[in-house]
Amino acid sequence: IDYAQGTLSNIQIEGIESYNGEANGLTVYKGCDISLENIQVDNIHAGTQLTDDDIPGLAMPNLTPRACGVDIRDDTIVNIVEDNGIINGDDIAGFETCYDEIPEDED
Repeated sequence: IDYAQGTLSNIQIEGIESYNGEANGLTVYKGCDISLENIQVDNIHAGTQLTDDDIPGLAMPNLTPRACGVDIRDDTIVNIVEDNGIINGDDIAGFETCYDEIPEDED
């Protein structure tokens, strides 16, 4: 979504598969001012048709296949309800995940 305002709540996203690229359950792009409550995400898979040997050979604009339950981009405002805002399942997999990018002091 982009340039959206309001609240997203009680949403279940699952079964997203990308053969060669990125896979996201929900992507929040620029210009949003939203709240997220009870967003349940699971079964997200990126790069399912690639092998470990394929990844070093990827050249721009192709990026390493990354999986993310909810990907929040720059230049947006997102309020995540503390107790149950985003609920990520255990089955979010790619050659990278957006969770790999979280600094350890924010865990």
